[in-house]
Amino acid sequence: MIHYWGNIIEGAFWITIAGIIYIRMQNKSKRLIKVGRIAIIALFMFGISDFIEVNTGAWYKPFSLLLLKAACIATLLYCLKEYRKD
Repeated sequence: MIHYWGNIIEGAFWITIAGIIYIRMQNKSKRLIKVGRIAIIALFMFGISDFIEVNTGAWYKPFSLLLLKAACIATLLYCLKEYRKD
């Protein structure tokens, strides 16, 4: 039961963070808007992956879920690197 609600809350958390980034990226440079858009998509998909995990029971089952999570993390690391370029 804790696994179920933990993933629901975590999924909502990541999607909320994506929404906050969307709101905060108004009036930023074109480069930061591009990075922000990429981060929003990655965070949204990471949140969705937590909702999928509720049904599968593990972050590595099915293997495609593991690949989705890895791609999201790699994308977010890329966004962090690009954001900190200034």
